[in-house]
Amino acid sequence: MILDTMLPRQILQIQIQHQTLKSLMKHRVSQETPTLGMIGMAKLSTGQSLPLKTGVEVHIIQMDKAEDKPTPDMADNGEEPWDISLRAGRRFVIEGDVEKTSEGWTEAQVKFLDSSTEEENEIQQFSKPSMDDPSGLSSAPDRLSVARAISKSKQFTEPNMNMKNNASLIDR
Repeated sequence: MILDTMLPRQILQIQIQHQTLKSLMKHRVSQETPTLGMIGMAKLSTGQSLPLKTGVEVHIIQMDKAEDKPTPDMADNGEEPWDISLRAGRRFVIEGDVEKTSEGWTEAQVKFLDSSTEEENEIQQFSKPSMDDPSGLSSAPDRLSVARAISKSKQFTEPNMNMKNNASLIDR
């Protein structure tokens, strides 16, 4: 499913009316695997949109008929709207080609990423001296940038005393 970029543990609440998306949701729940992959889109300067090769596994945590009906000008093919809540989980990268199914959605083989391994690889990559700088000093700011980014990202996932029930910024 192509919707929007999400971070692990982030919750997205949407209202859907598109028949293909509703069929996909029913299919995944009926298979007792209420998960699917979500990827984002890159918009080129030419206006062309390309699907990204990375995304997150999302868990369908709520799927009900919509309480609030959309305005008539927002109606999509007269379909009954559903309220859907999705929680992002593991990050993945698409391996190989994406294939369209006869039902209308796309499927692909994915490889799930381990965040701690990814962080360690980034730190090691930036700690190697550059060929242009044998002293190794040019890589120091990059290593600090990675460490700072990892530290800042924890602010999104750690409990926050200012939030109801000490929820993290992502869990809210």
